Amino acid sequence: MKSSGLFPLAVILALGTLQVSWAQKASQRPGTCPPDNIRCIQAEADQCQDDSNCPGNQKCCHYQCGMKCKDPQGTTDSQKVKAVQDPLVTVWPGITDGKKGQSKDVVKKGSCPVVNIRCHMLNPPNRCLKDSECPAEKKCCEGACGKACVTPENNVVKKGSCPVVNIRCAMLNPPNRCLTDSECPAEKKCCEGGCGKDCVTPEKN
Repeated sequence: MKSSGLFPLAVILALGTLQVSWAQKASQRPGTCPPDNIRCIQAEADQCQDDSNCPGNQKCCHYQCGMKCKDPQGTTDSQKVKAVQDPLVTVWPGITDGKKGQSKDVVKKGSCPVVNIRCHMLNPPNRCLKDSECPAEKKCCEGACGKACVTPENNVVKKGSCPVVNIRCAMLNPPNRCLTDSECPAEKKCCEGGCGKDCVTPEKN
């Protein structure tokens, strides 16, 4: 007797689940959301909950730190390949261009530290592409394994001038032992030498 009483309840629950599933599918519009290759430091407030909240044929998609109404894309093979190849970009909310929604191209003060090591990864992922994507005073610099936001070095120009160099080594793209004067000890300056930049004693002006 108890099992027969539970049967109608099970039917009602099943019908309710089907109705919810049908309603969700009905609110989903055709097409797919555009690729979102953005890794956010801080989430933004959602502008929609599902496709029915969006105007026209737009879909409610997770895009650049929150749910937003976006124009749908197809599912062709070329679009799938492009979505995979697009680089991953870190976005700090609030540092964007109001017209295009992209970071402003701002070059911050200071110079990138010298990196003398490289990881063995082929085409390592970048955690930033330009200074405007970095918080506070940090700069987007080439690191040991891709670009990252780092604390810059003060670009101090020391007194004196670099000596004239009349010779060049036969090495293609010789390594630099410095990039700015601030990397050199005492009064030495970072100057172009016979085989890449190096810290040398400057000539008095």
